[in-house]
Amino acid sequence: MAALSPSALRARRATLWIGLALIAVCWPVNWLLEGLRTHIYFFPLWLGYVLTLDGWVWRRTGDSLRWRNPRLFAWLFPLSVPTWWLFEAFNERLANWEYLGGEHFSDLEYFLYASVSFSTVIPAVFESAELVRSF
Repeated sequence: MAALSPSALRARRATLWIGLALIAVCWPVNWLLEGLRTHIYFFPLWLGYVLTLDGWVWRRTGDSLRWRNPRLFAWLFPLSVPTWWLFEAFNERLANWEYLGGEHFSDLEYFLYASVSFSTVIPAVFESAELVRSF
């Protein structure tokens, strides 16, 4: 593996800290504020999870999904949206879970907010697998 430039090394190191900062801000805000808020804070909270794991894996192994294949990493987010909507279609029949507060949004708003939130599922699963594999 070739030596990284100082700026590339800083960017890789920053991934973990940016992720932790997102979690540190969004977790308490999402749980402690009254009223509607999850539609705003869910994505940055889970993006924080994804970046934290990616940074942790990079620190453990010197390699991570985000830095090994940035294009694939970026594509995991839009790929996740239709994948999770498929699970939502299954849930229409199974009724294993429900989301509260949907009545506060138009159908289009609900679809857009939910899609942004769903975009974190596959990246979170893949980064979790990378972390487990690093031990």
